[in-house]
Amino acid sequence: SQEAIDEMDKGEIENALLKFTQASALDSGNINYKYEIAHCYFLTRNYKKSISQLQQLINHPKVSDRVYNLLGNSYEFNKNESKAVEVYN
Repeated sequence: SQEAIDEMDKGEIENALLKFTQASALDSGNINYKYEIAHCYFLTRNYKKSISQLQQLINHPKVSDRVYNLLGNSYEFNKNESKAVEVYN
């Protein structure tokens, strides 16, 4: 949702997370909202939640490289370098 993106642009990550979560509830098939939720978790250093959210997306038919990139980064920042390398490969 544009409102959520605007919140992110202002650095209001918690507000953006709330708006993306609401948007995802209304359009549960939209992988972009779920990715952005994970991205918000990553930006707030909640890497475990970011990983959990992204793991739900890796088998989605419309998964993109950015999902794997953020998942790898989340593992790396969560001090799990071996899992990060596995995801990057």
